[in-house]
Amino acid sequence: MKPRDVQPVSGCVAFRQTSGCDPEGGREPHKDKPCDHEIPSGMSGYCECGEGDHRMKVRCRHQPFRCDEVCVKVPGCVAWRQTGSCVPDGPREPQNDKHCRRALMAGVSGYCECEGGRKVALMACSTRTIGTFTCEEKCNEPIQ
Repeated sequence: MKPRDVQPVSGCVAFRQTSGCDPEGGREPHKDKPCDHEIPSGMSGYCECGEGDHRMKVRCRHQPFRCDEVCVKVPGCVAWRQTGSCVPDGPREPQNDKHCRRALMAGVSGYCECEGGRKVALMACSTRTIGTFTCEEKCNEPIQ
């Protein structure tokens, strides 16, 4: 598959730190981080991507990420949506969502959310046949 052009979504402003391990908590502007800084577990807040677009709202327990990756729009794809209970329609675990270009493999549950709300690559923890993939690939496959 040929990679598509990456288009910024009104640019990335910064990671905005919040208090109390709550992405909706009070702002702690002195702890904000630039877009190219890795946000480690232990920090809560969100990526401000411009024009009021807040993404990757996280509590303190999450996988490391960078806002410059979160604020990039991948044509056709929204994100990997992680779910719990080892089923694709289980309770959402937004702190474990992944960017469309992050490689995924068996052992997790969730789905790829594509533009228009379409869901593909629905996975339960026991799904083993799909191999490693990205949501960018799955969202841009021809619809059968």
